[in-house]
Amino acid sequence: MYDRFVVRYGPDDVRTVGVARGESLYMALERNGLPIRTRCRGSTLCGLCWVRVPDPPATLAAIQPDERALLDREAPNEPTARLACRLVLPIGVQRVDVEVPAYP
Repeated sequence: MYDRFVVRYGPDDVRTVGVARGESLYMALERNGLPIRTRCRGSTLCGLCWVRVPDPPATLAAIQPDERALLDREAPNEPTARLACRLVLPIGVQRVDVEVPAYP
């Protein structure tokens, strides 16, 4: 079994994306040609790449102040939001499910 994100783009569009240890969800999506909204190309400047993590593992890295500020601006009413550019599988976790919101 490999480490992966299971990415839901909608009720009928679910993709499995393999990741290298330490690779962010954003980089994995880009590498696989899958869509993710961004202006800064994964450099934690725009906050547009937010996704929902409905059932985060307990060992998921805590949200840092710069990520929190971007989430407060871009996804203020989304308690499970994380930035795809910061979302990395914790050691020992082989799967994290995420939802990419329908962007306007």
